[in-house]
Amino acid sequence: MQTTQSRRWHAYPRTNPARKPTPWWYYGRALYVSRRDYFKIYCALMIVLGFPMVFLALYFDWQYWKAAALGAGTVSLFYLGYSLLGLYRMYGHPGRNYIARLIREADVGGAAVVADIHIGTYRHSYILADLLPNAVIHSVDCWGEQGDPKETAIRDVRDLECPPTGHPQIRPVRTENYSLPLPDGSCNVVAFGFGTHEVPNNGPLDQLFAEAKRVLKPGPGSTEGNRFAVK
Repeated sequence: MQTTQSRRWHAYPRTNPARKPTPWWYYGRALYVSRRDYFKIYCALMIVLGFPMVFLALYFDWQYWKAAALGAGTVSLFYLGYSLLGLYRMYGHPGRNYIARLIREADVGGAAVVADIHIGTYRHSYILADLLPNAVIHSVDCWGEQGDPKETAIRDVRDLECPPTGHPQIRPVRTENYSLPLPDGSCNVVAFGFGTHEVPNNGPLDQLFAEAKRVLKPGPGSTEGNRFAVK
């Protein structure tokens, strides 16, 4: 279990492990950890389109290039707004609806035992606990790489959120060499949550899927239990 927290300075507030973060906090963190990508995209667009169009429009005083520059800027602002809306739908309040639909489709309810596998954010664990008030949620941090993550966004995610303490349903644990610290056939559901696509696919990801099969209870008409994925 993660017991220490990096003390790198961040312009975005860390969570209080004794309190559930709000959807606005998760949306703000999504924007914060994506800031470098947005900046790179902005710089690329300015270099490729923005500066050349403005130069042609001003130097040659061509109406065509003035209209083109204005149109390109308008389209860029539209796509920026669309991207911000998409992040809100994923990480803000509407994100809960997607997980609720998965639960309905998987026919999960009652006193289920859920393994929520992620790489350092407990957002889905909180949502699962809310939607399944009688369930036990094993919130499994599966990040197994040594040192800081190579991707800065993942490093920031792990810096900013602490494992929950004192939540009656959520039990935060960590993998050991990508092995789940759970008994065979102990879970009704395994959810692959935020960022598990970042787990190396040269062995560790296959190990996680094998572990997911191991901890699932046998389901009706199948040799495996109920499964659903949260991305």
